[in-house]
Amino acid sequence: MAHKPNQVGRILIQRNWRGMWGSPKRSFRHVLRDGRRVHRLYSEVQYRDPHLGTKWQDQSHSPARFVYWAKDSVLDLIFSLRYNEPHCWHIHADAHKSYQRHLNSRAKMTRVNWQTGGTTYFWKELYQDDHLLDCECENLVRAIQLGLVPVPDENPAAYQGQLGV
Repeated sequence: MAHKPNQVGRILIQRNWRGMWGSPKRSFRHVLRDGRRVHRLYSEVQYRDPHLGTKWQDQSHSPARFVYWAKDSVLDLIFSLRYNEPHCWHIHADAHKSYQRHLNSRAKMTRVNWQTGGTTYFWKELYQDDHLLDCECENLVRAIQLGLVPVPDENPAAYQGQLGV
């Protein structure tokens, strides 16, 4: 969605698909039916005119549906599923070198603030080839939506420490 949103939006509508768009946010607020508010790693469904910014832009078109996903938070989760015991997410050792390069295109780094002594963590891009990692992250988001992968507690207080909300 991020690189060609209008073109992708038209494809989403034609095939009745829902797209995904990475976001720098750490989580997204959801309001449950009982009125409680929780934070999740993906947004509620968003709508976008597939002709936005063109002379055909108006409200008469069917909107493209998509969700945002929290890139850093999902990367944290996907790497924890990859390396923590028991393994929940596995890449076969015979995977193609290009695929391995994509999946290892980011590394979690630390940065120390010498004035305050505090440590922050960030994802450093090692290679620009990260499209397949994004695909794996989007698969994980869908698995979370379907309840197939356990996620941190949806209690907003629990997220304050984990996701920096």
